[in-house]
Amino acid sequence: MNLSVALNFYPVGVAPSKVGPHHTFLLYNQCDGYHIAFGRWDEEGAFEGFFDFLGESEYRDDFYEAWAGLPDCNDVLFPAFGSRPSRAALALKAIDRAKEPSASSRIAGQEKKETPNGNV
Repeated sequence: MNLSVALNFYPVGVAPSKVGPHHTFLLYNQCDGYHIAFGRWDEEGAFEGFFDFLGESEYRDDFYEAWAGLPDCNDVLFPAFGSRPSRAALALKAIDRAKEPSASSRIAGQEKKETPNGNV
């Protein structure tokens, strides 16, 4: 089976949009080649950067020369499974959940709300 996918590479100064279909990216570095990265955006949709698969280490702008959005493998390789979330989509959800306050801290925050008479 041969598969051809067109990749459009962009320079460092161009940020990907969250609206597009790409959440997994290919970064090109002249020293050691290609790296898979995940994009991260804030609540307003502003691009925060490219991160490793754990979402912990950011690829700084001086690390890579160009980037390209990768297609969702489920849609390209396995159209029958296109409705199932890809690993990239699951990783992005995990990263977003990690950025949210935990359920216990939300509950604790609710318990400390002030009552109408001023008590905590």
